[in-house]
Amino acid sequence: MPDLEVSLLGIFGLCWVTALAQVLAGYPWAGAVPHDLYSLYALAAFGGWLAGNVLVTRRAGRSRIQRRRLLLVYLFAPLGPLYLLHTLGPALLRHQTPLA
Repeated sequence: MPDLEVSLLGIFGLCWVTALAQVLAGYPWAGAVPHDLYSLYALAAFGGWLAGNVLVTRRAGRSRIQRRRLLLVYLFAPLGPLYLLHTLGPALLRHQTPLA
């Protein structure tokens, strides 16, 4: 796997681990990042657009197994920062949007 994907997996993996630690510890940093639903959804739309475009560019000329690995990286890794922001948001926002 190329260096870019390894770096992305490291950064986004850290976001996933931090978000999971937040949930398991009972949200000790709840409300640390005040945001609203619009900013969270705008960030999700931008992240999905960017990951999709980068995936299409990076998949060109690769074997089938490499394309599948890249799909997994660009499908699941960008969700890490969104879930981290969701866990760091206000408690009311988490209750209004449990799956966002």
